[in-house]
Amino acid sequence: MSVENDVKEDLEQARPKLELKKQKQEQEKPTQEKECPESKEQEKQRKRKKSSRMFWRELLLVCV
Repeated sequence: MSVENDVKEDLEQARPKLELKKQKQEQEKPTQEKECPESKEQEKQRKRKKSSRMFWRELLLVCV
């Protein structure tokens, strides 16, 4: 019985800490989700620029 009581006490003591961690993680999630689309959008723009440069370079080579 004493082992069960010890476990229950440990759980009761750990519960507030775990709840704080959960709250912090939930607060961080929205900011991470906001950051990701920006980086994805920037990556798309870089790819567009790169493909555009390649296109004009090839076109220039064909014309010359």
